[in-house]
Amino acid sequence: LRVVQDKDGSTDGIYVGFDERPFIPNVFTPNNDRKNDFFKILNLPDNGAKLVVTNRNGTIVYENESYGPESRESNLWDGGDNPDGIYFYQLTVDGTVQTGWVEILRGRR
Repeated sequence: LRVVQDKDGSTDGIYVGFDERPFIPNVFTPNNDRKNDFFKILNLPDNGAKLVVTNRNGTIVYENESYGPESRESNLWDGGDNPDGIYFYQLTVDGTVQTGWVEILRGRR
């Protein structure tokens, strides 16, 4: 809330909200450089959300019933031993399901 005062002294409250929906990136780079090493989904509830990640064949490569929030790195997917490539996720937050893809991009080793 921001209070703005007019020339005549009257004040009006202005509320500027922000997008509270989960923000899901489409790439992360788990190469141990401490930058973008985890699949960080922003705006998750404190108790987390259900995340299921599959490879192109539909095999589950990661599953967590209380994924996130982003401040708990020990609870975030680091790609494991999976090779670079495209993976598909299903994120369930408070009964709402979102699906999409994410790319693991480690680069040259």
